[in-house]
Amino acid sequence: MNKIIVARAIGSFENKTIETVFKKYKIDIIQTATVRIIENKKATLNLKNINAVLLTSFHGASFFSRKITDKNIKIFTVGKSTADTVRKKGFKNIIECDGDGASMLNVVENSLNIYEGKILYAGAAKISINIPRILEKKGYTMKRVILYTTTEEKIFDKSIKFYLQEGIIKWVVLLSQQGAEVFIRLLKKNIDEKIIKSISFACLSHSIAKFVNNSGYYAIHPKKPDINYLPDLIIKRRK
Repeated sequence: MNKIIVARAIGSFENKTIETVFKKYKIDIIQTATVRIIENKKATLNLKNINAVLLTSFHGASFFSRKITDKNIKIFTVGKSTADTVRKKGFKNIIECDGDGASMLNVVENSLNIYEGKILYAGAAKISINIPRILEKKGYTMKRVILYTTTEEKIFDKSIKFYLQEGIIKWVVLLSQQGAEVFIRLLKKNIDEKIIKSISFACLSHSIAKFVNNSGYYAIHPKKPDINYLPDLIIKRRK
């Protein structure tokens, strides 16, 4: 039976969203780490003079929720699991940005005046879209707190490498730019090019799919960068 790999970030907080989404379609997935999440234990969060908070990942939301008690602070989120995490922790003023970092920029600009106060960006040290810098250039007063760093995987898990080498894997799901870069790099290092060419990549966003396409491989993405659309995308291509 062909198997589907989901390449993702793994940390101290367990995110079951992707597993739940695929189970609705009765699709079993194999999850493998592309990056490891490392908490920045020295990070401090002070919401004094902060008008809004920007969270773009499940892990960032998890670390943030553990440190903050003010449940009324305005929070902009990217991704269903990010929004669900802060919502479950009791935060009340959540604005979901439907899509990716680029969508968040549009929502923030349409929702916040540059004179309303500081905006806090809390998340990873390495980010694919530098939202704080872009908003600063547009006149917003930004504060950035690094809640965690990432380390990239150097080798495939033995079982993942076996499945790939045997041609059992026909689909790989890529959820982030960094994860895509790591996974493609490991593929090229460990797997025969002919086998890689037989794999299709379901990518969360256009930018991730573009990277995979430019690497020489077949990639597709949903019209909206939403995890919920990925299973159906794969099912339609399988037929």
